[in-house]
Amino acid sequence: MSVKIFGLNDGYGLGVSTTEGWINELTVSEALSNGTEYLKIIRGYETSTVALSPEGKLFVLMYGETVLETIEKEEEKFVDISCGFNHFLAVNKEQNKVYSWCYDQTGCQFGQLGHNNTDKVDQPTEITFFTKLGIKIKQICCSAYSSFVLLENNDLYAFGFNLHSDLGFSDKKSKQLLPIKVISNCQKVFNSGFSRHSFYLDTQNKLWGFGFNGNGQFGTGNLKHLTIPTQIGFFDQKEISNVLTNTCSSIVLLKNGNLFSAGFAGTNGFSKASEVFQQIEIPKIKKIYGGYYYTICLSTENELYAFGYSDSYYYKYQQNGVVIKIPFTFKNKNFKIFCGGATVSCFIVEN
Repeated sequence: MSVKIFGLNDGYGLGVSTTEGWINELTVSEALSNGTEYLKIIRGYETSTVALSPEGKLFVLMYGETVLETIEKEEEKFVDISCGFNHFLAVNKEQNKVYSWCYDQTGCQFGQLGHNNTDKVDQPTEITFFTKLGIKIKQICCSAYSSFVLLENNDLYAFGFNLHSDLGFSDKKSKQLLPIKVISNCQKVFNSGFSRHSFYLDTQNKLWGFGFNGNGQFGTGNLKHLTIPTQIGFFDQKEISNVLTNTCSSIVLLKNGNLFSAGFAGTNGFSKASEVFQQIEIPKIKKIYGGYYYTICLSTENELYAFGYSDSYYYKYQQNGVVIKIPFTFKNKNFKIFCGGATVSCFIVEN
């Protein structure tokens, strides 16, 4: 099992001990290439890197450290993890418990851990609200400063920051310390962990959005924040595969491989901002990944393409508003890609 990386190695977050900041060539991660298989690798905004193994174990590469550590939680095995800027969620194997934790005070200051306080918790800690509810967990998802938990009955709960209706409802309070039900017909929620705007598919496969819209990232033709869940009519009669939300834009992948975006210049794949959705002319895409200011696309031919906002980072394969083909090749087609980070943090796991 090999984990290769490229991007910004701030705090040794890519698992490479070099003092060189930018790693522009596909490089083996010393810390992560230890024989362990990974189901998922996540990284927030200038924070620690957390990985999940098929056996349900959690590992952490602490910010500023070069040695991968095991997160000791022997009584639980986990099946999924998610992160925001600086906070983490995990769901257990039985899918009846949600855990949260953070490694920085900014990861708890808005109640995004769901423990009815703003205290720092640096080990996975059970959110008792969901245990008492007794309904199976379908999905966990973090936004920049908030958290979402979707239940099997299609009820979506949210907690954390809510200044611009980040949680899907209008409230004068900026902090929601306990989970609250915000939607009752949610099939899947979309947030990449770096934004304050979110999307969800309802049980009729209609796309909705709510939250911050200061860059036109909802494609509604204006900059008005969506203070309540609002249907995104542009995608009626279109089959959604995935939605990425970087901090300033939205990237929507259809099941037919077409890609659309709206929002801030550069982060939307165009040289100019757009308050409506536009198609990005790029070969057929099957998967999309992203972080704070960038998007990486995997084509049906297993080729990588990328676009992002070059004023925020200087990565030689990306330019502001230009879609670039990344000249990396893979030995086999059996690989997984995970992205995150304040700037480019890309992990490629090859079997």
